[in-house]
Amino acid sequence: MIGFKIYAYGGGGFTYDSRRWTEGSLAALKLAMSRSPNKPLRKSKGLINGVEKGFHNIALKNLYNICAYSWDLKMSIIGDLHFSYYFRQNASADRTYFELLQKISNQKQKLGDQVIIEICTAVYLYHLFVISENYGGPLHMLITIDL
Repeated sequence: MIGFKIYAYGGGGFTYDSRRWTEGSLAALKLAMSRSPNKPLRKSKGLINGVEKGFHNIALKNLYNICAYSWDLKMSIIGDLHFSYYFRQNASADRTYFELLQKISNQKQKLGDQVIIEICTAVYLYHLFVISENYGGPLHMLITIDL
């Protein structure tokens, strides 16, 4: 299986640990299907393309959703990726989304949709943690990604 690991830590004792597969798994399936002697199977590559497009749309929607949170959070991503981003309470969701997309696109290593979805999941869960625990300390999050 082609995959990655993500670990997230946040102020107040928040932790998140996940291991997921990536789009590379779909690419391998597409390649196998394209070389299949079964003609109907070769034609069903469009299904895989549809799944990939669906994941891409989910990644972008989730990214926009976390950009709409009104909070001051410092998020640092380390491991196979290296960047920090400051979510600002008074910044619009559109501005935050654009800036975060720029940070992601400036990475030497391309971030797949599954990785973006998992980053968003970690931020979303930290947001819930901060609210549910009524955490009032500094909002900082460290995310380690092992591709």
